[in-house]
Amino acid sequence: MPFRQLYRLLEEEEVDTVIGFQEPDSRKVPGFYKELRKVTISCVCSRDNPLSALETVTVADLEKEKLVLNDPAKTPAAVAQFQGQLMGGRSPSDFYFCESCEAETVLVKAGYGISVLPDLLIPPDPSLIRIPVAGLEPLSFGAYYKTLQGNEMLKSFIRIMKEHFPYAR
Repeated sequence: MPFRQLYRLLEEEEVDTVIGFQEPDSRKVPGFYKELRKVTISCVCSRDNPLSALETVTVADLEKEKLVLNDPAKTPAAVAQFQGQLMGGRSPSDFYFCESCEAETVLVKAGYGISVLPDLLIPPDPSLIRIPVAGLEPLSFGAYYKTLQGNEMLKSFIRIMKEHFPYAR
């Protein structure tokens, strides 16, 4: 579901919290944000891709590859912006578009190209290689909520999430 629709549900109090990546302009999201962890943005490729031997990749490395991309409305804003940068001046035949991160990784695994995703969204799969993208700041992953007042279940949920992500600030 696109993030805008999730935030509308939060504003209308149809949901208590939205778990996701911090928006660049959090003022547009109703409520408060609690960071649970920082997440690296990585290039995802198959084991037989030449990039798989690198410790980090650069924009120049990625510009030479076919890209497997997710719907920008379902992608964290910073990743969608970076993917847009990678698309600049390239032929449409250099891209495959998907509806989910899961579909992206299936196409990457099949050798259709590489993808750029937050590490948290890359499934644990020994046939997929994760390579940090040099020069990109980690993303903040956390919870948006309207209020914790009188909502013990939400307080417990956020506490459990913080325990699950022990490197949270």
